[in-house]
Amino acid sequence: MIAMKGKIVKIAILFLLVGLVSCWNKNSASTTEDEIQSENTNQYIIEDYDYLGNGTATRYEDETEHVDAYHQALEKGYAKIIYNANDDYHVGICNDNRYVIFWSSDWLREGEVIAGDFTSLFPYIYNADNNKISYEFKKIKYNFDDCIKYLAEEDHLDSRGVDRYKEILLAENQYGEIIYEGKSDYYIVSTCGELSIVEFYSGYGNDGDIIYGDINKYGFTYVYVGNNTSKSKIYIEDYGLSTEKAVEWMGEHGYLKYSDQEAWDNRKNDW
Repeated sequence: MIAMKGKIVKIAILFLLVGLVSCWNKNSASTTEDEIQSENTNQYIIEDYDYLGNGTATRYEDETEHVDAYHQALEKGYAKIIYNANDDYHVGICNDNRYVIFWSSDWLREGEVIAGDFTSLFPYIYNADNNKISYEFKKIKYNFDDCIKYLAEEDHLDSRGVDRYKEILLAENQYGEIIYEGKSDYYIVSTCGELSIVEFYSGYGNDGDIIYGDINKYGFTYVYVGNNTSKSKIYIEDYGLSTEKAVEWMGEHGYLKYSDQEAWDNRKNDW
């Protein structure tokens, strides 16, 4: 009887040992699977990202959202940059042959093509590197000269733009030539056979200088004078005058040159 009990105890101990070994093997296998899974995950992360020294991560080009941003935006429209003006203003010609005037703080090259919906006031615009660029819509125009006029009114033209603007004004007969420089910044200006009386509030002019701008009206206006690339503020006292009327106006107001004014006052002028 005692021998039988001893055998039973031995058998129980044997089953207990077998069970412990089985559990240990199972736990070992589970740990190994976790380690493999973790290793695979880490390998995926390493392959999918390029970690930079500053801790940021950039996805490789197999990520559709990043790579296709520019090409997806091209489906909505595009604009080729044709003129970079002052103060971060730009002009682009769109795919529908309209011209868009916009502001951007990003550096853009003339000739560069940017993509997006330029009919929207708040579009998402991308460059060819799939980077979103800053964009603030200003105006839509239907020819380049109208873009130049708008930028001139807003005072954003560089020297190239000013030269183009002067050519536009000449073609539209919006100009005059200084033919007489009087006292106190008063001038007589010839405009298409008629004369205007002009006072300069800023800038200056000399005999023979061309004044670029509409000076056939009363009041204040801004013009370009001679080779200057900055605007001058003038006041147009009168316009559409004959030579006699222009001299008379200047003489009566005391703005002729000193020698001419003396002659006018003595009514012995040579006009």
